[in-house]
Amino acid sequence: LPNMIASAPKLDRRIESALKSLTDTRSLKELFYDRLHYDRVSEPISTRRFSDSVRASLGDSEPLLLANGGVGGQFKVIYTRLSSQQIYKQEQRGIIESLLGIHPHSLFVFSNQAQDDWHFINAKYDEKNTQRRLLRRIVVNQREQLRTAIEQIGELDLQSIGQGCGKRAIELEPLEIQIQHDEAFDVEKVTDRFFSEYKLVFDSVEGSIEGIKNEEQKHLFTQKLFNRLMFIAFVQKKGWLEFNGS
Repeated sequence: LPNMIASAPKLDRRIESALKSLTDTRSLKELFYDRLHYDRVSEPISTRRFSDSVRASLGDSEPLLLANGGVGGQFKVIYTRLSSQQIYKQEQRGIIESLLGIHPHSLFVFSNQAQDDWHFINAKYDEKNTQRRLLRRIVVNQREQLRTAIEQIGELDLQSIGQGCGKRAIELEPLEIQIQHDEAFDVEKVTDRFFSEYKLVFDSVEGSIEGIKNEEQKHLFTQKLFNRLMFIAFVQKKGWLEFNGS
């Protein structure tokens, strides 16, 4: 395992620190302004065009145009604080659909009322059905392991996107930024990386097991061990696992 740990992608500690301290609008602004190099905006967005049901999910708050980037600031970062403690996907979709017509190139950030549960959402047209948008999300809260979130959100850094395109951040077209966001939120890429790393760990553990000489039995033992560990991880993520108050 030491060789695997050494070869694992290095996490951006500044992004990690920002996500761990994400507790309010101020810390969200620090993430986008100081870590990801988007331009400061902080302007409320009118909800006059929203339906009554969409407006009801906001309570007294309004969506906030938090930041922008690229040529003329055409790529937007929009933050919405929902009125409930739970974050419901249907509420998110209603708000996103209401805003995309005005801001077609955008990243959407939602939090619950307590601001201890955060969803970063990328809206992308379904390649098989251009009338349907796929909403892909990164969830940040105390129940989630942050490694994947740190890696994905780190890919949204405007300076890095600009370097990849051979441009300064302010010269990026909104579509260029949007394409990078689409890639960062690519579920298949994240899943492939997970199973690739899972296989490396599985093979390493299987090779280190002593006391079982039969190779098939050793493989089955490792498989059972990993299945149980995955189940415990699932229970922990649901918030159903507690030990000594932790």
